[in-house]
Amino acid sequence: MSTREWDENLTRWMEQERIPGLSISVTQGGRVLYQRGYGTTSVEDGGSPISERTVFRIGSVTKLFTGALAMRLMEQGRLHLDSPVTSYLPWFKTSMPGAEEAITMRRLLSHQAGLPSEFTPEGPRDRDALQRSIREDLPKVPMLYHPDERLYYYSNWGIRVAGAVLEAAGGAFYDQLLDELILKPLGMERTSCELAKIMSYQVAQGHYIADDGKLKVLHSFSDNAARLPVGGLFSTAEDMARFSLMLLGEKPLLQPDSIAEMARPQADLWNAQGHGYGLAACTERMGGMVKFGHTGWAAPCFVASCWVVLKAGASVNVMLSRHAEKTRERISDMILNELVGKSPETQISIGPFRPSLEKEFQGHYLGDLPGLAEITIEEGRPVLLYKGARYPLSAHERERLYFAQTPSGKLIWVGFPPRRKDEQFMVVDGEPCKRFHFNKDFRLSEEELERFMGTYVSQSDRIRIRLSDGGLQMSFNSASEYKPLTPLEESLFDSPMGLMYPVCDGTRASAINALNRLIFVRQGADQSS
Repeated sequence: MSTREWDENLTRWMEQERIPGLSISVTQGGRVLYQRGYGTTSVEDGGSPISERTVFRIGSVTKLFTGALAMRLMEQGRLHLDSPVTSYLPWFKTSMPGAEEAITMRRLLSHQAGLPSEFTPEGPRDRDALQRSIREDLPKVPMLYHPDERLYYYSNWGIRVAGAVLEAAGGAFYDQLLDELILKPLGMERTSCELAKIMSYQVAQGHYIADDGKLKVLHSFSDNAARLPVGGLFSTAEDMARFSLMLLGEKPLLQPDSIAEMARPQADLWNAQGHGYGLAACTERMGGMVKFGHTGWAAPCFVASCWVVLKAGASVNVMLSRHAEKTRERISDMILNELVGKSPETQISIGPFRPSLEKEFQGHYLGDLPGLAEITIEEGRPVLLYKGARYPLSAHERERLYFAQTPSGKLIWVGFPPRRKDEQFMVVDGEPCKRFHFNKDFRLSEEELERFMGTYVSQSDRIRIRLSDGGLQMSFNSASEYKPLTPLEESLFDSPMGLMYPVCDGTRASAINALNRLIFVRQGADQSS
C-alpha cells in the first residue's frame, strides 16, 4: 500500500465519519516517513487548512510523557519506582488507613494502586492545584481495594498522585519539569500544557454533532491544573514524531533499559491476547513483537493515539478533532499492519475445568464498568451472566482464566485472581469486580424512585431518567431508546453503561456519579419524559 492509498483511505473515512480535522505522523528506520494534515481547523468562519504543525489536544496520550518524565528522574537518581509514595510526600493519606505504605510509583504508573478514576476537565488553574488536590480531595475518595491485591484499574487519580510525586522528586511544578527534561531537549516547541502559549499557534477546534444533526464547534477549552499529568497536553503530529523517535531510541534522551521497562507489561489484565499495561503505557502483542503507547480522549471532541513498535523501529501518531475512536484505531492499525505486518490471530489454548476451584467462584460480582455480573455452575461448567446475556465459559490452559465468545465473535475474558487479602475478585475484560451480596428482593418505592427522575449533564454528555411501569429507565445523549436502571442499594444502580451512584441532596438526587468517574449534575427542572 502506498502513501497515496493512505491518503485516499483517510480522506474517505473522514467524509464517512464527518471528521473535520485530522493530523498524522509516521516514523520508521530512524526518520519521519510521512506526516500530513487533513481537513480544516473549524467548520465555521475562520477555519484554515490543517497541517502537521497544527495543534491538537491529545488527552491521555499525556500519560506517556508522565511515564517518560518518571524514567528521566529515575535515571538521575532522584526517583525510585519501588519506594513508598510517602518517601516523597510524607503527608500523603488515603481513605484506607495503612494503604499509603503499599503505594509506589510503579503501582501508580501501572494502575495497580487501588485508587479509583475521575474525569473533571474543569478545575483550578493555579500551579499548586495538583498538590492541593492530593492533600485535600484524595483522602475523601473511597479506595477500591488494597494496593497489595495488585489488581489493574485504570485510575486518573493514580496518575495525579504520580504527578505530585514527580513534583516533589524533581523540585519543580509538573509543567516546568516536562519542559526542562522532555520537551525542550526534543525540540517539541508546539507541545505544552499552557493554554495561553498554545493559543498563539494554529489550533484545531473541537467539534461535535449537535442534536439537530449538524457538525458544530465547541467554543470552549477545558482547563484543570490538577489534571496536567493525566491529560493536560496539546501537541502536533510533527512534535509527536520527535517524541516517538525518542521512544524508539533514535533520539538520545532515555536509556534503552528505561524505554523497555515502560513497554514491559506490569499489570495483569487476565487475558491471553497480549493486552496489558506497562509504566504509563498500554501494551499489545503484534505477532512476535510488542507495541506500546497510549490512546487519548479529551472531552468532548478530541481523540489521539501514539503507538510504537520497538523491534520494527516504527511508530504512528494520529489526532482528530471529533470524537471518532473507531476511525482513530482504524488508521493506526492500517499503517502499523503495513509497516510491521498484520498479527496472526491468537491461538487459544484450551485447558481442563477444575470443579473444586470453580465452585469457589460462584456468586455475584460488582464492577464500575461491568456492573452486576454473576457466575453460576451449570452441568459442571461455569457460566457468566453479564449485561443481560448468558455466556457458558471455556477454560484456558492458564489456571483461573476463562473465556466466552459473543454472537459477534468478540471474546470475553474472565479471570479470578488468587486471594491476597480477604476478598474474592473477578476480572471481566480487564475490569475488576468485587464479590457482592445481591439482595434480589431489594426494592425502592415509587416515591423513592421519583427522587432520581430528571436530566443530568456533564460537560459533554447527558443522561435522562424517567419512571415507567414502576421502574426507572435511562437514556444516554440523543438516544431515543430508554433502558432499565436497576436499584441494587439505596444509592447504587446498575445500568447498561455500568454502575451509577446517585448523590442525594435533601429530597432528590442532585447529581450522578457514573462509573465512579463521570459526574452528571441535575439540570434545572425535571425533564423526565
